[in-house]
Amino acid sequence: MQELLEKLEQWLRLNKPEYLSRLQCGLTLKEIEDLATPLSLRLPEEIVQLYQWRNGSEASGDNFFLIYRFLPLREAIEDTLHLRKDAEAYPLFESNDRKMGFPNYYDWQYHWFSIFYEVKDRIAMVIGDNPSAYAPIIITCGENSWTELWFKSLKGFISAILECYETELYLLEDFCLDDAEEIWAKYRDLV
Repeated sequence: MQELLEKLEQWLRLNKPEYLSRLQCGLTLKEIEDLATPLSLRLPEEIVQLYQWRNGSEASGDNFFLIYRFLPLREAIEDTLHLRKDAEAYPLFESNDRKMGFPNYYDWQYHWFSIFYEVKDRIAMVIGDNPSAYAPIIITCGENSWTELWFKSLKGFISAILECYETELYLLEDFCLDDAEEIWAKYRDLV
């Protein structure tokens, strides 16, 4: 994972230095552990490595992945805890016709961790009581109440982002999500 993050940083340094300069410095392991205490779940190694590399973007207009902002750890934890509280207050309801690629949940779940954010949509990682080194990536749309398993690991997700950057796919003016499907498919099962 570290080598992958270094490649991503190198690409950003050469091609999007203004964005790289707005990413916050990484956190120490102790800072990560201290911040994560309220979650009552241990963060998987992939998430720890990501936040040791960089601590998200301070500015809300900085998009790490398409339209999604990479949340600083404190903000990611606050968002996760807020969503947990909201989920307790509202009953589950039936999904629309979106395909569920993850267990049949329609509301925010206790073991989901918000990490990338855009207005009503989130890209989250699934963390359990006994986390492995990897955490599946889900994408969830709060407004339409659907959730889909997207990648089996953060490593696969970052690999797909990097290839889309390297091929300049994300830089196309007329880019749409379907354009990246072939690249995403290559990395969905990577752990």
